[in-house]
Amino acid sequence: MLQQDLIALSGKHPPLTALKHIIRRMRLATKKDIEDFQNWSPLVRAILMCTRFGSNENIFRDLILELVEVCHAKGVSLDAGDRCVATGEVLERPLVLAAHYGDHQVVEKLLFLGASPDCANGEGKTALHAALHNPVSMKRLRNCDRATFQILVIYSCITTSLGIYRSSPLGSKLYINGDEITFGTPMLRAIRFQNDDAFRILVEFGAFLSDRDFLLLYKMKLLRRFRKMIIKCNDSRGLLVDGKDVQNCGVWSEAVDWSFPPTWKVAVHLCSFCGLPEEVFNSYLVPFLPRHWFYNSAQLAGESLPPRILASLGELELRYRDKV
Repeated sequence: MLQQDLIALSGKHPPLTALKHIIRRMRLATKKDIEDFQNWSPLVRAILMCTRFGSNENIFRDLILELVEVCHAKGVSLDAGDRCVATGEVLERPLVLAAHYGDHQVVEKLLFLGASPDCANGEGKTALHAALHNPVSMKRLRNCDRATFQILVIYSCITTSLGIYRSSPLGSKLYINGDEITFGTPMLRAIRFQNDDAFRILVEFGAFLSDRDFLLLYKMKLLRRFRKMIIKCNDSRGLLVDGKDVQNCGVWSEAVDWSFPPTWKVAVHLCSFCGLPEEVFNSYLVPFLPRHWFYNSAQLAGESLPPRILASLGELELRYRDKV
């Protein structure tokens, strides 16, 4: 059985030799061999081998790119995965794994040949989560991570609109605030690990703080860290917060609009109909409404949002975000 032979090859020979053997066997594969894969792909183990390339980086990458083309030509799904000891027995996908290691050339090849951007691994992690995570250092991104994110942008894989994400063909779009199982959204992960590089990239792309993320930050007592990261991010973008005071980040302004959750904006918009003159409302009410003013004590203590609110937050954000 070809699948078992390829698995054996990946552990029996040195990585470079094993990759060459795998490519050769794949070129000779019959239609029956490919059907027997049953949503399995040799690309996962091949990419894992590539992490041990040492001084042969270019040779390994060329072989991986060749294997991607051979798999595509033979009809192997580029979204098919594999689980093994090296992945912790977690189902891994070629696109996610390549993004995790910052191999943007392999990511580009997979996307060009039709891999689904939103295909997640067994932990719910997509190429977006992987691109904004440096396995070497949690607090910064490598140049290859930035290049991987740019590839996703160039191929129009990422959207900030929940409406567009939901209406797009399955697997074709990545939602900027999409969750993974372990660490939540990319923005929440960036805040938790104080990754200013990832945080700034997300803000510049148009990510915003979701209600769920805000409640988790509140519960984990990370709001002060979040505010410091806002100041640092706005400084780097030339959008200075008045006085650079951490507390000032609690006041709404255009520069920090993205850092206020959708429910806050919806609630403020509804309050604008209370009869106060617009100037009075904006000057004497809005600045005194912190991010948490709309939530009740149970929600701030960790209980979930009411289902009706949770289900419609994306649409409410799209409708009201530009009106506050």
